Amino acid sequence: MKRLTTMLLALSLTLACCLGVAAAADDGIAPLASVTITKTSAVSYTGDNTGEIDIEYNIMATGLADKLGVSTIVIHKPDGSTDTVTGTTKNGLVGSGVSHLGTYTYTGIAGKSYYAEVTLFSTIGSNSDSRTITTRTVTAKM
Repeated sequence: MKRLTTMLLALSLTLACCLGVAAAADDGIAPLASVTITKTSAVSYTGDNTGEIDIEYNIMATGLADKLGVSTIVIHKPDGSTDTVTGTTKNGLVGSGVSHLGTYTYTGIAGKSYYAEVTLFSTIGSNSDSRTITTRTVTAKM
């Protein structure tokens, strides 16, 4: 009887270990490391003037970046539609160097709520990476 119990216990432990390894091998976790990005952030808050919301962004590269900043800001409006702003060097959303930060001001309707999806990117040589951050919902200044 002791021998049978010992064998069943050994079999149970073996199966538990095998199933644990199989589950860990395919848990859907993707690596978080980036070749070009060390830090990103984006937040939204009520602006200074009527109808405004401000979206503040920051990106830091792993080295001297050829280009970095905001590739797009998608503003989600109260009616379910969106406005998309594309980042360029001309509008100041894209720059170069080790970091790029700034504030984009969107003018909507006073008292209405908005949120944004901000896609930040960094390009160093032939390597490029991006991160998308969804900001909290804020109300445009009354």
